[in-house]
Amino acid sequence: MKAKTISLTLMASLLLGMANAKAEDITLNADKGFTLSVGADLVSTYVWRGTYQTGASIQPYLSFDAAGFSVGVWGSTSFAGLVDAPKEFDLSVSYAIKGFSIGLTDYWWTGEGNAYFSAWKKEKGETGNCHYLEASAGYDFGESCSFPLTIGWNTVVYCPFDKNDSGKQHFSTYIDLDYGFDIKGVVDCSVGLGITPWKGMYASSFNVMDISAKVAKTFTLFKNFGTTLSVEAIFSPANDDVFLVFGVSF
Repeated sequence: MKAKTISLTLMASLLLGMANAKAEDITLNADKGFTLSVGADLVSTYVWRGTYQTGASIQPYLSFDAAGFSVGVWGSTSFAGLVDAPKEFDLSVSYAIKGFSIGLTDYWWTGEGNAYFSAWKKEKGETGNCHYLEASAGYDFGESCSFPLTIGWNTVVYCPFDKNDSGKQHFSTYIDLDYGFDIKGVVDCSVGLGITPWKGMYASSFNVMDISAKVAKTFTLFKNFGTTLSVEAIFSPANDDVFLVFGVSF
């Protein structure tokens, strides 16, 4: 899929058009901790776990949280074109307690106009079964010892195109570590490392998928409208590639 360059005029129009929509947590019931989170990210390049996905994209999200449980949806649509534009739609459920978290995500990644529901019945292929399920577990050390490190383990448990020659699942796995900090309370920073421990959809054997460094600054553009600008450098030894990604979060 070829990603077209988005013009500065279109970028400016998008930013102005979203000026009345901001990312926020809406408390539905303070006693029971019911929260609704909405927002969107605008990125210059969509890179996932060290692998290029597509060019400039808009990525909205919506999640409902209650008593440690979370149900969310995350999407990504490329500005590559109106027809057959790369599109992603992810449904997830998770539970977190005292820094520990577990979750299950259904990823659907294909082009505009391709099947969603009936795709489960199709064989692998560009317009075939583009669903795959991933189980995850993680721990945030900041919850217990104020050490800003998070670690996550993510394993594909179902995927038609993640099989070996005998038809068995590779159980492709991605392990990530992320350390966050701030500089004099002015900007937020993080450094990350992502690896795959064995052969699968990420690489043919153990490999380092990404090494990243990110700097973000949150500020107010208009009254009651906050936004975050970020720049992230991503090195991918597994793909012999490098990326510099600009993002705007609303």
